[in-house]
Amino acid sequence: MGEERFSRRFGHRPEEHEIIVREDAPEDVRGAILTIAESDLDLKPSYLREVLCSVLRKLPNRNNWSEYPNVWGECQSLIEDCPWYRVYDFAEALYQHLQKQGDWDRASRWQDLINDYFIEAGIGWRMVNGPPLVIIIVTYMAS
Repeated sequence: MGEERFSRRFGHRPEEHEIIVREDAPEDVRGAILTIAESDLDLKPSYLREVLCSVLRKLPNRNNWSEYPNVWGECQSLIEDCPWYRVYDFAEALYQHLQKQGDWDRASRWQDLINDYFIEAGIGWRMVNGPPLVIIIVTYMAS
């Protein structure tokens, strides 16, 4: 698994941002979710494609057999073209898939990394003790 980044090693966490996204998965969110899984968790594109295809109920493209660029490109296309809510289904399914394989450390790290990204990007969802993702309701008190 990838080494922890500087910010995490030294206890720096993203500040809470105003929630700007609830019922959407903008392109940046879709890309970040895949990139976090691939680079921070060291998951191969074929592994990600397996989970994505399961969530989207699609067959993998048999002509794509090399991890890079073929399968990785297929993963990008799948997540870019799916409905917004399937992106979050994928986030939950990946956690569950890791747990079913007994990869508790990666599942926990996935939850931490994705929650940090959601906080930083103003996404109104969090994974608390694994799936399901829960909606975050922020109330501001007038001072």
